[in-house]
Amino acid sequence: MNRRRNSWKNYNSSEELIYNLRKRHIQKKFRRRRICVALSICLVAFLLVSTVVFASGDNGNLEYAPVAVESGDSLWSLACEYYPNMNIRTAISQIKEINGLTDSTIYEGDILMLPAIHG
Repeated sequence: MNRRRNSWKNYNSSEELIYNLRKRHIQKKFRRRRICVALSICLVAFLLVSTVVFASGDNGNLEYAPVAVESGDSLWSLACEYYPNMNIRTAISQIKEINGLTDSTIYEGDILMLPAIHG
């Protein structure tokens, strides 16, 4: 005869059975809550760590070198040469920001700070 361990027949009264059923229900409820809290903490920790890792990329390690503007140079041509893997308009904005330029006008003999090209 195969009997379940917590069969209703093992209880002396219906109050005892109801008490144990409620107790198990509460235990399951709190177990689920603890698991949700633990998963939430893990998710927040992962997001914080990934934010720190991605925020500390190589963007700040860019070296700049002074470049003299020659005849025929424009911000467009300098951006193409010194920022080959970037959108040209974004590169021009960065050149203007780095050098404190208010417009796109540059003159022969101006000295601009541009990324150092090694090689």
